[in-house]
Amino acid sequence: MKGVEVTSVVLCDEVRREAAGSAVIIGAKPSGPPVADDEITHLLRLALYIELEVPFPAPKKVAFRLRDTKMDYNVLEHSFELPEMDDSEETEGDFDLRGVVVCVLNEDNVEIRGSGVLEVQIKYDGLKWSKVREFVFPTV
Repeated sequence: MKGVEVTSVVLCDEVRREAAGSAVIIGAKPSGPPVADDEITHLLRLALYIELEVPFPAPKKVAFRLRDTKMDYNVLEHSFELPEMDDSEETEGDFDLRGVVVCVLNEDNVEIRGSGVLEVQIKYDGLKWSKVREFVFPTV
């Protein structure tokens, strides 16, 4: 059986939920905003939109963080309880049944301590943190 597979990570200003359940990604970015190296940069809001495929049975909890490995601190961090997923439907053959889960980290008043490469990392089932994506936060 395969483990959790992250299929999409979007860095943005904010993720909103519509009444019908759809996610609206606002201010998507290929990299982080420019930040100062000589003082803390305060961002009003920063978010991650993450899609992942999970196997059956799914882990009970998955955690994500946006980490500055150079300065050794977490910019964002959150864990999610995963919903119970039903794999009771009968299938023929050797299929890898998987479900899709969306996780959103929205944070207000975020502090960035300097430019560099920040890593999006995942942890589940007692495994160690592992990198799934990097974003460059350039110097002002």
